[in-house]
Amino acid sequence: MHEDYKEAFKAALNHLLDEKGRGAQTFVAIEANISHAQLNRIKSGKSSGSIETLYAISKALGRDYEEMVKLGRSILLYEKDPDKTPLNVSSETSWKAEPPQPKIDARYFDFVPMAEARLNAGGGNVVMTEQYGEYYAFRKDWLRKVATGPGNIVLMTVEGESMTPTISDGDTVMIDMGRTRIKSGSIYALGIEDTIIIKRLEYLVSGSIRIISDNRQEYSPYEANPKNIRIIGEVIWCAKQFIKTE
Repeated sequence: MHEDYKEAFKAALNHLLDEKGRGAQTFVAIEANISHAQLNRIKSGKSSGSIETLYAISKALGRDYEEMVKLGRSILLYEKDPDKTPLNVSSETSWKAEPPQPKIDARYFDFVPMAEARLNAGGGNVVMTEQYGEYYAFRKDWLRKVATGPGNIVLMTVEGESMTPTISDGDTVMIDMGRTRIKSGSIYALGIEDTIIIKRLEYLVSGSIRIISDNRQEYSPYEANPKNIRIIGEVIWCAKQFIKTE
C-alpha cells in the first residue's frame, strides 16, 4: 500500500475511534471480523492491513475507504499547518463533524435491564416497586458463562455500607434470578416484606438462615426463618464505583 494512503487511513481511524469513545474499538473489531490485536496494529501503523480489512473497518465506522483516506489527509494537513483550511471532505464526512455513534449489534450483545428498585445494604430502604428502567449491553458469550440465562438477570444499584468492602454504596450489581437456591457464603438479593436487601447468606443446622453483612464492625449477623424471606437471586457480578456522586 502507498505510504500516503497508509498514513491517511491511520489518521482517520485514530480520530474516529477517539471521537466515538469507550467501546468503539470493540465494536469496530467485531463488525470488521478482526481481532483487537490486529486493529491495534493498524491503528498504530505497525501493520497496513489487507485492502479487504481496511474496507471492513471503514464500513464499521460508517464510511467507505475513499472517505477514510480523504478524511485522514485532511487531518494530516491540518496537523501540519493549523492555519490552512482542511481539505473539503463534505459536511457529512468532515473530520470536524460529529461522527455517527456505533450501534450495538444484537448478534453479539444482550440487553440487561436496570431495576428502578435500589438494593439496600444499610439502614432499611423501603422499596415499593421492582420495575425496570434503562437497559445495558453485555457480551452474549460472557453472559453465557456466568448466568443461567439472559432473561434471568437484572441490574440494581446498591445503597448503604453494610456490605463493604466487598460491595459499596453506589455500586451496581448483577443479579441472576435463576439462582435462588442458597449456597452458604454466597451473596443474594432478598426481599423481607417490602424491603429489598443484599446480604451474604448461610444455612444453619437449625433450619434458619443467617443473614450476614460483610461490614461486621457495624452490622451484626442475625437469623431469619426461610418462610419470611424471598430470594430474588444471587449476585454474580459487581461494578465498583470509586468516586462519590451526588
